[in-house]
Amino acid sequence: MRTDIYRVKNSYVIASRAFVEKGLRSADRDITVGMRARIMGHVESEGSVYIGKGAQVHGDVESGFDVVIGPGAVVDGAVVAKGNVRILDGAEVKNFVRAEGDVSLHKSSKTGEVRADGDVTIVGGASTGSIHSGGRTRLIEG
Repeated sequence: MRTDIYRVKNSYVIASRAFVEKGLRSADRDITVGMRARIMGHVESEGSVYIGKGAQVHGDVESGFDVVIGPGAVVDGAVVAKGNVRILDGAEVKNFVRAEGDVSLHKSSKTGEVRADGDVTIVGGASTGSIHSGGRTRLIEG
């Protein structure tokens, strides 16, 4: 098991296949979790959070801006963002999603309840619990 964390410009980057025994917290930078990395705890940032393809987060994801959950990634907790949330193909959020902006759920993604102050877009057979949208709710086949 390895933990490789790099500081790149205004981001902290967790290397692909890295293992982080405790959660991650950043008060001033974005956090990018590499492909197939495992985080054992919450991921919190005042910036944006990007969870890479096939990565696992065993906790919640909280962001002061946007959150992107990559294809096939799994978040065992909730996702909360002050911006937008995108859950990409085959990704899963096992608890709720809450965004002050828009939420988009892509092909085969799975979530619990979705609450957005903006629009909610569901693409190609995404699975979700109840949806509460402050804007429009759109279903796009594909």
